[in-house]
Amino acid sequence: MKKGNIILVTVVLLIIAGLVTLLLVEGNKPGQYDTLAQCITDSGAKFYGAWWCPHCQAQKAMFGKSAHLLPYIECQTPDSKQNSTCNDAQIEGYPTWQFPNPIVITSDTDPTVCKPGDSGADAPAACQQSPMQYRTGWIFAGMPKVISTADPVHQGNTWTFPAGSRVTGETPLDFLSQQTGCPIN
Repeated sequence: MKKGNIILVTVVLLIIAGLVTLLLVEGNKPGQYDTLAQCITDSGAKFYGAWWCPHCQAQKAMFGKSAHLLPYIECQTPDSKQNSTCNDAQIEGYPTWQFPNPIVITSDTDPTVCKPGDSGADAPAACQQSPMQYRTGWIFAGMPKVISTADPVHQGNTWTFPAGSRVTGETPLDFLSQQTGCPIN
C-alpha cells in the first residue's frame, strides 16, 4: 500500500472513531429538561395523548430527549379507538394534562365558558369548535383550555380551579412548571 493511501485510511478511521465517540458521549448526557419532566411525573400529573396526534408529538418535542420521563398515557389503540383507561377518565381531546393540585390562571380578561352540549348555533364560536361532552371548559386568551367539573374561585384576575382539573392543547413549559411547582432548570 502506498504511503499516501495509508495516511488517507488512517485519517478516515480517526474521523470515524471521533464521530462514534461523540455520538456515544452525547447519547449518554441527560436531556435538557430531565429534571422538569421527572418532577412533573413525581408531582402526580398525567399527560394523556394519542400516537396520531400532531399536538401530542409537538408537546413531547418541547421536552426533547427528556420526553421519555413524562407521565404519558397513550389513549389510542392501533385501530384508533380510545382505550378504556382514557374512556374511564373521560378524556375528550389531546393532549390533555391533569394535575393533582389546583390550577391557577391569571388573566386580565374573562374566559369563554363552554358547557357540555354547547355546540349549537347559539353557542359561542369557541364552544362550537371545541364542544364539551363531560365537563365545562374555560377558554382564556393565549392560555391552554381548562376543563373542570366544578366552577373556579375567581378573585380579581386570578382563577383557581379545583384539584384534578385539566388543561388541553399544547401547554407551554412555563405553564407546566407553574402548575406543578417544578423548576424548568
